[in-house]
Amino acid sequence: MLPTRSSFWRMLLLFVILQLAILGLMRRSPVVAAQSPAVPSASHHFNSGMRPIPNGQSITGTWDSELANKLNIPGTITDLVFADDGRLTIMGEFNYLNGQFVNGLATLNQQGVWQSYGLHAQESGTVATAAYYHNQLYVGGRFKHLAGTPLNGIARWNGTSFEQVGTGVSYEHGGPAGINQLGVMSDTLYLAGNFNYFNNQLTQGILGWRNQQVINLPSHPIAEVRQMAFVDNRMMITHVYPGKEQYSLSYALLQNNEWINPPWLGPTQRYNFDWIFAGNNGFYRPMYADSNRTISQLQFWQTDDWTNGITTSLNLNYMSLTQLANQQMYVSDSQQLYQLTSDAWQLVNLPMQIRQIKTLANHNNILYLAGDFTLNGEPSSLVRWDGTQLESLATTIRYANVASLGGQQGRPIALTSDFNPLTSWSDQKLFSWHNQSWQPLLRKITRSSFEVLSVDDQTSYFAAERAITTTTSIARNLWQIQPDVSFSDPLSQSATISTWSISGTQLLGNLYGGSLEGVIKLDQGNMSNLAHNGGSLGWFDKVLMTDNQLYAVEPSGERGYWHTYFKRWNGTSWQQIAILGIADSQKSLQIVGWRGSLYFLNHDKLCRFNGTDCQVVATFDQVPNVLVADDDTFLYVGGPFEHVDNVATGTLARWDGTTWQGLNQPANGEITQISANDQHLYIAGKFTHVGATPSLGVAALRFGPSEVETYLFYLPQVVR
Repeated sequence: MLPTRSSFWRMLLLFVILQLAILGLMRRSPVVAAQSPAVPSASHHFNSGMRPIPNGQSITGTWDSELANKLNIPGTITDLVFADDGRLTIMGEFNYLNGQFVNGLATLNQQGVWQSYGLHAQESGTVATAAYYHNQLYVGGRFKHLAGTPLNGIARWNGTSFEQVGTGVSYEHGGPAGINQLGVMSDTLYLAGNFNYFNNQLTQGILGWRNQQVINLPSHPIAEVRQMAFVDNRMMITHVYPGKEQYSLSYALLQNNEWINPPWLGPTQRYNFDWIFAGNNGFYRPMYADSNRTISQLQFWQTDDWTNGITTSLNLNYMSLTQLANQQMYVSDSQQLYQLTSDAWQLVNLPMQIRQIKTLANHNNILYLAGDFTLNGEPSSLVRWDGTQLESLATTIRYANVASLGGQQGRPIALTSDFNPLTSWSDQKLFSWHNQSWQPLLRKITRSSFEVLSVDDQTSYFAAERAITTTTSIARNLWQIQPDVSFSDPLSQSATISTWSISGTQLLGNLYGGSLEGVIKLDQGNMSNLAHNGGSLGWFDKVLMTDNQLYAVEPSGERGYWHTYFKRWNGTSWQQIAILGIADSQKSLQIVGWRGSLYFLNHDKLCRFNGTDCQVVATFDQVPNVLVADDDTFLYVGGPFEHVDNVATGTLARWDGTTWQGLNQPANGEITQISANDQHLYIAGKFTHVGATPSLGVAALRFGPSEVETYLFYLPQVVR
């Protein structure tokens, strides 16, 4: 019997629906989560920089989209450069500018619109200097890539992408190389910095570039040029002598194609060699005028000698100077602006709150200030001042500097740290994600080090080297962070010095002095003594345990090299079993106990300690930052790398003892901190997104099938 017309159409409709379902299964792609309303929209600027890793070879789960960009700090604009047509290019450490995704480099065009250049998240802060040469933008710094293009410290923007300039800068023996400053004089682009090769030619730390050719300068003992300034056809630099320590600095003047060494005033003078400025047809250099380094002055070089300038109370740790076309001269330290009058530096009272002034520039007799300001009740990173009115041009934010990370029940706990070079102390703040916002728990301005230690999904501690107070007047080395973000005292005792580590789901402590001494274990709130701390166990030894065997490691680090003593507890005493040299430039030695062995990072390698020596387990394509263990289940490694051996992992890699895996939806930048348990993964670093989810600097993953890869197919019922 032939089908009726109606049944034929029903059969055809069912066939089409089935074909569409099959096609969807074959071509399915993750659904991009909608951005939180609090996250600036920058979809046409976002480039993750990382490719998703297929399921079955990757770590899957769901990222917490509520974190968004809520843990942030003000960005830092370090330099301002103008083109002849008025375009303003800024660079520094920032990820968002006025809500736009820019990552450390942006240009304000003649129409007042900011343009980004497609830099990746971890490239923020790598561009140190810029210059317009033949109306094209050149940038320099310590980068190896910009916006996905391999480069060596210098690049030219061609209007759509970055291009190499020659072969870039390098060091003969592979040391770190970079450009500190670019400048233009006499139709020549000058490159100054820390390098001795450019365009495959041996050179010194400064050279010229014109018509795609290197313009060599007269020979002079220069290893690195810190800064340069131009007046007419004269150039003055501050530089480091070859083979000398960093304090062996001097000035040099290039005039009539000859280097001249300006005379020194005397052994009692104290100079700041990081700065040299041009103004009034001469050069200015800052110096301290008293032994306490509180009063300073700017000396002036005009013809053939330095003359004493006008004394001020400027703080010379930060300084910037600029001169307008109408000859008005301004100078700033970190928090104040001064104008030079006929006989003195006069303080300029600007109608805004100033937390920091980072740099000054001028164009068409208008002064531009970059820093951290509040203008009309709103934050600002860049303002311009015409002598009467202030206008905010940009507000920038960046990821916070997370020094330690933990989490419980899916809520990350972050310790941020900002170093103040004026005091050599760090401003450390403890935050916990609670009720969809970051709750501040504690703030300490100190030289001491702290850390967050999460032993499982329910239990987190805040540990200090020396006893500290939190919300009470009692000082302790260890505080437990409760789910309601309050603190409790798990030990009811304190020590003079303490060092802490995680062993499985237990916390180990090496305690000296005070009412609590020895090696202790804290397990589910129960404390027990494991060993005494006499003999060869040092104050700052890190204690580790695996398969019930207790170890201690004593790292003595200098310049990226740990001279490490390995010790083992035999039940009655500590025995030294090996001494290894470990190349690791991190703040602390990255070592864990896992599955009966000790594992540690040694430069670009993961190694296993075999009792006397180290066995290489894996090699990374860049040097990792952090190593943690999730009980005896997994090892996690984070850093700027993308491959482990020949496996593409992205910047986080997980090892089960056999196979390496990366995140299915990876972070788009470097990872510096990790905390993991069987329920959640917490990461921090130099990233802005995880997959397509905005998550500035901190992210939390709930393990399991990824929600963005769950697909439902609804087939309509065919009814007769």
